[in-house]
Formats: sequence, C-alpha cells, structure tokens
Amino acid sequence: QTRRAIRQVKRAHEARLFVDHSSIEIFADEGLTVFTGRFFLTGDWTLTVNGTSAEYYELQPLVLDIKKEY
Repeated sequence: QTRRAIRQVKRAHEARLFVDHSSIEIFADEGLTVFTGRFFLTGDWTLTVNGTSAEYYELQPLVLDIKKEY
C-alpha cells in the first residue's frame, strides 16, 4: 500500500535527485523530506534542471560476486 502525505519543505538550499530508467527520488531538508516517483518512458529522454546549479554523477551498477559454499 502506498502512503501519501503532504509536507511543506521549509527552505531547500540543497536537494539531491537520483534518477534511473524508471524512478526518481528527491531528498530535501537534509533527507527529512523524500519524494519518490515511478515512470515508464520509451526512447531517449533528458532531465533538465532550471533556475539552479547542478552536478551530474553517472552511477555504475553494483555487481556482487557471491560464491556459495556447500
């Protein structure tokens, strides 16, 4: 079940956005306020940020090499 709530962000001097192929998470108020969304796009897409500065980091997939011993 999805829980929805409204909380006003006091003053977001910094926000962190995490975007992948089907979701976006936005963290504000030093992580006290979190917005999460799901989307399903086809083809190429672009994220545009207006009115502020941004840094872009391309995340690499996490690969675990787990060997089971029996």
